Amino acid sequence: MKSFTALWRVALAVGVAAGCLLVSAGSAFAAGGVSLCIPEAENAATVTPTKGACPAKYKLTELGAEGKEGKAGKEGSFAGLTEADKATLLAVLPYIKFAKEGIDKKPTIQFSGANVQVVSGAAKESEIDGLGNLVVGKDEEAGAQSGSNNLVVGTFKQAFTSYGGFLAGAYNTVSAGSASVSGGEYGAASGLRSSVSGGYDNRASNEGASVSGGQENKASGLGASASGGLFNEASGTDTWASGGAENKAGEDFASVSGGILNKAGGFGASVSGGSANAANGEWSSVLGGKKNTANGNYSSILGGKGLTLTTEFGEDY
Repeated sequence: MKSFTALWRVALAVGVAAGCLLVSAGSAFAAGGVSLCIPEAENAATVTPTKGACPAKYKLTELGAEGKEGKAGKEGSFAGLTEADKATLLAVLPYIKFAKEGIDKKPTIQFSGANVQVVSGAAKESEIDGLGNLVVGKDEEAGAQSGSNNLVVGTFKQAFTSYGGFLAGAYNTVSAGSASVSGGEYGAASGLRSSVSGGYDNRASNEGASVSGGQENKASGLGASASGGLFNEASGTDTWASGGAENKAGEDFASVSGGILNKAGGFGASVSGGSANAANGEWSSVLGGKKNTANGNYSSILGGKGLTLTTEFGEDY
């Protein structure tokens, strides 16, 4: 109820500003005031009276009307508001503007000359209390939404359970602090500061991991990255799988940059393309071809088919 009261006050301030600007704020507060119908229930709009009367389950509130003695002061009586509420409204109103034909020539309420901050009320951002979230949209068929201080856009079946995240697209999940899913569908960012920036059914599950597109790709290593393609996985620390299909960068600092069914299993190893190639030695590499294997440390295969290197610093093509 406290959160609803706070939101009601903000909504009331916006409504007052719009009403005042439409009928001229100066004259409204000087005589006659602005009348609003305040809803008793949550998620209901504030409306203006019709022929001086409000609909059922609405409370008539007059701002800037004459005081009890019949004389209008500079501020009026603000009937139904506490002194604290009145002071808050008077402080907020100068920063709210109403444009009858604003964005796309639609009625638009603007905050001008001020910052807008949404906070949960907790002592720290990382304290999760389900508050402080800014949701743009109707939030249809919401998923688990117990997080705090998140920005949520495109809210069909979106889920957020941690803090400081960003969520867009549809059917996406952010479940770690400062993580983000900025588009696509069925994406999940579950590592601290991890990110998924599009695609379908992609997963970033370790700290600082990222997936930037494609389908069913996984970045499960610390700081790992998968940047496209299909069914690729970067599972070692600071590994990279970029494009192609069913490629795996499994050891720390390894990379696969294309092709299909390629594996970089050695420390710092790389496969640049081709099919079913493997670089298993430390800092080994396979540049292309098919079914080639570089097992020796620092070994390199430039291309061809079915080649295997086991010696250090070896080279074949």
